[in-house]
Amino acid sequence: MDVFVSWSGETSKEIAKVLTKNLRLLLPGIKPFFSPEGITMGDRWPERLSETLHECKVGIFCVTADNYENPWLLFEAGAISSRVGQGRVIPIFFGKIKPTDIKSPLTFFQCAVFIKEDMRRVIKSIHKGIASEIPDEDVDELFENFWSKLKNGVNDVIESQSMAASQPDTPKRSSTNLLHEILGIVRDLELKSTSSLLLTHTERNSSAVAAPITSEITGSVLPGSTGTFVEWTQLLHQFAHIIRNKCLMMMPNAPVYSTPYLNDNVALPNFILAKNKEYFISLLETLADLFKLVAPADAKVWVSLRDRRADDNYHTFARAGVYNRRREDTSQPIHKDANVLARLKENYKNNCCVLLTGSEHGPQVWEQSENDKYGECKSVLLGAILTRAWNSENDGWANNKLVWILGVNSDTKNAFTNAHPELMQTCVVALSFIANIIARQDEEGNWNANA
Repeated sequence: MDVFVSWSGETSKEIAKVLTKNLRLLLPGIKPFFSPEGITMGDRWPERLSETLHECKVGIFCVTADNYENPWLLFEAGAISSRVGQGRVIPIFFGKIKPTDIKSPLTFFQCAVFIKEDMRRVIKSIHKGIASEIPDEDVDELFENFWSKLKNGVNDVIESQSMAASQPDTPKRSSTNLLHEILGIVRDLELKSTSSLLLTHTERNSSAVAAPITSEITGSVLPGSTGTFVEWTQLLHQFAHIIRNKCLMMMPNAPVYSTPYLNDNVALPNFILAKNKEYFISLLETLADLFKLVAPADAKVWVSLRDRRADDNYHTFARAGVYNRRREDTSQPIHKDANVLARLKENYKNNCCVLLTGSEHGPQVWEQSENDKYGECKSVLLGAILTRAWNSENDGWANNKLVWILGVNSDTKNAFTNAHPELMQTCVVALSFIANIIARQDEEGNWNANA
């Protein structure tokens, strides 16, 4: 298959059907995949779908006002975009909705609106992506011939679906059921391709698997969704991981490096990190607010960022949230060989990178006597933030290095459960992208290609 046509919802499905039909006519020889046609009776549809996502070179996503937050579209976009150098993701917005109207991971990609010139660009991008034998100069002429038919077909769908909107809704599949199937296909994709960048963290993290996926945090629902907190954070983590790795691969070919910074035998943070301390404090404040939303109502929550320095200790670089301000003067650094870091690194070897401790839900490895003189760390989540470099010669990642530690702390016992590491994983992915940018720069902020 060449082009994966993704849809969700009845309007999007009918639009996808029109697009698929016209693509075959406009670009003879093209092999689009439209699931109602591409999966035949008797096929095991999860396997068929995962195979197709791995094979397709281009993905077209039919986005409408009622589906831009749908997890299927996000999952399929992430699966195709993970095939760096081969996968092209093109969300097309239909009806009154525009990319600027929404906040969605789909807008990370080069979007199009269903107007003539945007669709001309879409057709040319598909033509280039599938290496069609049709001469470039013929594509414009073919598009002109088919545009009116395509426009009328799509507009007819939108008009008919608008009329049908007043009719009673048909029963829909539950969000829980749908998300379980998505996560199952993610695992299947991971097994089918050693080059896949999808991280099946839940499969390797026994504590997350052991807990019932739908009942970890009762009643905690993301705005605008019907999925539970843990289900949506799992899906968000999968997508964030794909986007992070895609971005890292496209960075300048500058190596990740670490330089000791000492001044009068005092270990100092990286100069780029230090220059941006206010930014990091603002970021940590946002994370503290986020975790406060999913902690017990009376719990105090604060967040810290530790960085590894020349003395082989992880020092607290910045804090945010509700904590005793005297902690600034008394917090002890954590040595690279400390027990708590040994456990975090052990999890990191299993691609988990998150440790839940200081709580009945995790191992008791937090050194409270040294780092919690104020009783503010009865529940602790730690996340390993890594630098990594893409080795283009071996087509794989070079060895990772643990450079920062993200800590989320609470003064309430068992404030964090086995569901929270999923959210922590997504935060770690985001921060690791920032860490990789900083680790590739010199003191002036230029890419350090000769390090």
